[in-house]
Amino acid sequence: MSPDGARTDAAIRRQTAVGRLGLVLRGDGPVTRLVDLDQAAPLRALFPHPVPGEPLTACVANTGGGLVAGDRLSVSVTVVEGARAMVMAQAAEKVYRSGTGDAAEVSVSLTAGAESWLEWLPRETIVFDRARLRRETVLNLDPTAHVLAGEIVVLGRRAHGETLTRGLIRDTWAVRISGRLVWADALHLEGDLARAGQAPAGFAGAEALATLIARLPGQEAALTDAVRTRLETHDRVRAGCTTVNGLMICRILAPATVAALGAFADVWTLLRQAGGGHAASLPRLWSI
Repeated sequence: MSPDGARTDAAIRRQTAVGRLGLVLRGDGPVTRLVDLDQAAPLRALFPHPVPGEPLTACVANTGGGLVAGDRLSVSVTVVEGARAMVMAQAAEKVYRSGTGDAAEVSVSLTAGAESWLEWLPRETIVFDRARLRRETVLNLDPTAHVLAGEIVVLGRRAHGETLTRGLIRDTWAVRISGRLVWADALHLEGDLARAGQAPAGFAGAEALATLIARLPGQEAALTDAVRTRLETHDRVRAGCTTVNGLMICRILAPATVAALGAFADVWTLLRQAGGGHAASLPRLWSI
């Protein structure tokens, strides 16, 4: 290898990031307190003042400005003893083209204890053409925990005239209640992404896809019907909602990101009000 080539490889290695963020939140009567914070760049937690009566809010920020090939990021959130928290992304996450063939890897671990309330509120993950992403999200729940969690994926930058041609998107979920696996899901797209994106039995030209998972003990059946009715008002999306092993699973496909975001936010606010007694609104930061 030439000296120039060696310097190029070394530069690529230096530009990758290994970051982590760990939060432990505990209920203290009506107040939720942060009892442990472990963070390493480029991940950082910010704590804006919530509206009175709303859960403690933590914003996860990636100060690196996006994900590149070889990045390794891990997030762990634990809410225990009646804690009530919303953990949200500060901004949309961009996954840039992989110039090395390596994937950016993200792992998320969410643990919700007895009588807790946890919202894992995403922003869009925008996957650039020829990007490579592997992400794993694992939920470990107490039977009495109430949880809303989701993810939104945008396929390419169509506002810039870009569509996905090749790359890798692997996005997996696993949910356990009392240690028992109750739901697992894996989206795996690799190689010719354009074909999968246009296939009538696939994404049928959708620009954005969203998944929303809710654990609202004793309320899933009634709220599933309410969500289906609400989704029928969004004529620009294809969507469905069902209940599996005590979990509500909602899927949304849309030809435009704004339509997916609108339907996702509508369902989320419905569930946080009906399932948790919170305001039927999202933080202003989510809309910026």
